[in-house]
Amino acid sequence: MSAHEITGAGANTEAKPEVRASRPGLGGAVLRVAIAIAVMLLSATVPTLVMAVPGVGSLLDGKVFGRGSTGLLVVCLAVLAILSLATVCAFICTRLLSTRLDHASPSDLAMRPSPRALAWCVGMIITAFMVMALAGAVGEALGIAREEPAMPGDTWWSAILIQIALGFFLQGIPEELVWRGWLFRSLGSTRTAAAVSVVAFTVMHLISQGGQEGWAEHVTYLAMPFGFGAAAMAARWVSGSTWAAIGAHGGFHLSNLLAVSTGVPVDEPVTWVVIGCLWLVAGAIVLLLHKTRAGRAMAR
Repeated sequence: MSAHEITGAGANTEAKPEVRASRPGLGGAVLRVAIAIAVMLLSATVPTLVMAVPGVGSLLDGKVFGRGSTGLLVVCLAVLAILSLATVCAFICTRLLSTRLDHASPSDLAMRPSPRALAWCVGMIITAFMVMALAGAVGEALGIAREEPAMPGDTWWSAILIQIALGFFLQGIPEELVWRGWLFRSLGSTRTAAAVSVVAFTVMHLISQGGQEGWAEHVTYLAMPFGFGAAAMAARWVSGSTWAAIGAHGGFHLSNLLAVSTGVPVDEPVTWVVIGCLWLVAGAIVLLLHKTRAGRAMAR
């Protein structure tokens, strides 16, 4: 499969990834998935280790900087800085993996900032909020009652800062660097590589804690990471930028603010399935629009 086939005719030159000259065999692929899991866990652990350092916890409980708006802002920025260590760790690891294991260029991570990459990132964040709004409406149509909305007070901005820190710097950026940035490219940027990236990412969430009770709910919960993971992969495939996948992933977490403020029951198994299905639809639309655009470009 050529790079032209992957990115589509008429795509922006900057967004065209190049397929690896040699793809790893089965053993190499299994090794890379294991490495991806290890890097993901390591990146998530680093901020926890920092917060466990004596004295750090006392800086974040409001006793040092006070409980007023200024103190709260300082604490939020401190939390953001600490959680950003997950992103730093993932970036260093994936860069080393690209250059040392794959003998490729760091540009293969597709993290180059550009107006086009930013547009894709913002577009997928907006998509995430649309998915959450639709999930609430579909849930109501299915008879799932909304919860009591949590109305923000004067410190509503702190909830946004913390959610950005959690959704992007702890999870969205580092995890997409690993799964859609490095692993996808390392496996050859093929359809199989895309499928492996999404499936492995999804299975990893069997150990996540999102309000599940029992194995049945743990399996049902996978609908969400599978759905937004597939949409993130579609956005990464079409745009040629990992920032598009980051927008989908981080936007998924950020949209929880909308769920809380409108009473969407995000701890409800039916809601998990609805959200997952809506994300699959979003990903399919991204691919369909790209295919349509590519067909028009070829017809010219």
